[in-house]
Amino acid sequence: MEKFAEQIMEELDRMLDDDYWMKYMETEKGNGMIYHGILIVKENEDTGPLVYIDYYLKKYQEGSLTIPEIASAILYRIGQHPVPSAAIDRIRNHYDEVKEEIRIAVCNYMANEEELIHYPHQRLLDLAVFYYIPLQGMNGWEGTIRISYLLLEKWDITEQDLFRQAEWNARHRISFTMTSFRDFLKGFFEKRVGKEAAQAIEKIKPRFFSVKWYILSNAEHFWGAGLIADWPVLQSLAERFQDDIVIYPCSIHELIIMKKSDYGTNPLSPDNVEEINEEKVPWEERLSNNIYLYSREKKELMVYMEGGLL
Repeated sequence: MEKFAEQIMEELDRMLDDDYWMKYMETEKGNGMIYHGILIVKENEDTGPLVYIDYYLKKYQEGSLTIPEIASAILYRIGQHPVPSAAIDRIRNHYDEVKEEIRIAVCNYMANEEELIHYPHQRLLDLAVFYYIPLQGMNGWEGTIRISYLLLEKWDITEQDLFRQAEWNARHRISFTMTSFRDFLKGFFEKRVGKEAAQAIEKIKPRFFSVKWYILSNAEHFWGAGLIADWPVLQSLAERFQDDIVIYPCSIHELIIMKKSDYGTNPLSPDNVEEINEEKVPWEERLSNNIYLYSREKKELMVYMEGGLL
């Protein structure tokens, strides 16, 4: 394992600036198992993220990930700017100050089963619901801290305490963004070809712009697919639509939603979702190949159309 970690650190060293240092670490959990990680710290900081690599070793042995791909995935998770020590101290040692900042995120359960060992989570169909705190810096949003079992111990709270607080925050503190697919496309083309050209494209391809989809995410568009586990948001949207909601798992960051009554006009099958995932979505951002349905009457999320495993 240590040799595997050294290979990853060598690749990370090539990808990171010179002002970082790394260390291989082994951590013994309460169940007697040893987990292996890489501590990545920026110079002049006294701490940084510890990324466990047991999951990546399995993928490497299977041949599904190379060392450069693993290093890229690690950088994606932590960003290239480790959390300032002051922010870490606030989160570790002042639970009452930060508890109302706890948010919900989701990932695919089977694809992340080994990694989830380290994080409090709940099953939701083929997904896992986990929890994080967004970080605010001088320049606005600067990333997240994912809530681990170690952090729960530091806070001296239970998993149920965490779940209840996150649910309360979802009802009272969390905002979301919803953009029509038409507006998204107009903005996309205007930025790339100009307003007049975008208007011309809309006239040439009116059907392309008439898709009755909405893009749903949080304010940061990071881990925004956690809204699929946010019942107050889904119910409020179902009431607004006066209909059930069909949900496409765009990525771990965003969802595409539409009224069930509009599904027949622009349907996507699980095969379409799988194709989009494989061709357009980085593997670490893929959420599911299923299509979901939120029932307005039952107030329940279910699998509408089942796709293959990620």
